[in-house]
Amino acid sequence: MEIKKDIAAKLSAVMKQRDLNVTEFSKELGIARSSLQGYIKGSVEMRLDTAELVSEKMGCSIRLVDGTQAVPAQDLDGFLRSLHPSLLPLAEHSRQMMDDLKELSDRLYDQERRTGGEKP
Repeated sequence: MEIKKDIAAKLSAVMKQRDLNVTEFSKELGIARSSLQGYIKGSVEMRLDTAELVSEKMGCSIRLVDGTQAVPAQDLDGFLRSLHPSLLPLAEHSRQMMDDLKELSDRLYDQERRTGGEKP
């Protein structure tokens, strides 16, 4: 069940980041609107072939879609090195905030699992 939550969170985040509604995002991904809604709600399990299609359309690996792999640090490091030097302090601060948020998210998921799915 956790994979469904991870996929739902990833799809929701990308949809919000791209400022798309469900209809627009489903067209971009090439999947039915109702299927996308089910994935986002976590009520529908994504098949492997759909995960492959979605990951291809989103430009990431399947493991990034289902949340079983974090964005590789080396990619982020390379991106940070490519920024203008005046932006580096802000980028490093943002990176630290993301690391802190990831740690908090992991702890919340762990607590949720220990309490039998009840929200902390």
